[in-house]
Amino acid sequence: MIVPMKKVTIITQSKDADQAVMRLRALGVVHVEHQEVPSGKEINEIKESAHIVGEVLNILSETKFLETKHVEICVDPAVWQPMARHIIELHKRLDHLEDYSKRLTRDIKEWEEWGDFNPLTITNLKSKNLYARLYRVPLKELKNFPPSVIVKSLSTNKGQTNCVVISQGEVEVPFKEVMPPKMSLADMRARSAENSNIIKSIRTQIQQHICYRESFLRI
Repeated sequence: MIVPMKKVTIITQSKDADQAVMRLRALGVVHVEHQEVPSGKEINEIKESAHIVGEVLNILSETKFLETKHVEICVDPAVWQPMARHIIELHKRLDHLEDYSKRLTRDIKEWEEWGDFNPLTITNLKSKNLYARLYRVPLKELKNFPPSVIVKSLSTNKGQTNCVVISQGEVEVPFKEVMPPKMSLADMRARSAENSNIIKSIRTQIQQHICYRESFLRI
């Protein structure tokens, strides 16, 4: 039911004025109007605050967080901005780690066909004038490698063979080299597991703030 609005006057000490108004507004007791329309630096601060609140609400409205069981808690007007910035930073880090996790998963799947090896070993062999290079070639073309190299097949899938070619010195071959990964398969898996634990922790931290969502809606 819509009822007529009445104007009220609230008397506070100047140091408590902002917090008093924000608390009353958060409770839905009063509708705040400006006696003077904000301008300049003041309006920029308001726009920035609105942007921050919008970002936080977008984050806390994501299904994976919104489904968390919670009891609503009013956010302290004195700390809502630091809390909001913390939530935003957590979410940025979460996005970064989730993207990295997808890349790791893709790399693990790709390099499982090659087996586990330390990429540094390939680099270190060069100091002894030994070259170990990786190639993916059609199975029927393995015979086209120069006779001076050693070809070891690692795996074959759909007619394509993953192989390592070892030579004394750098021998020219008629195939495009597959560049080795930056870390071993074992390190990828360890990094993926560690990454998953951090992602889980950050999600939990964000979920712990879902109880303040309604308060942010009222800011």
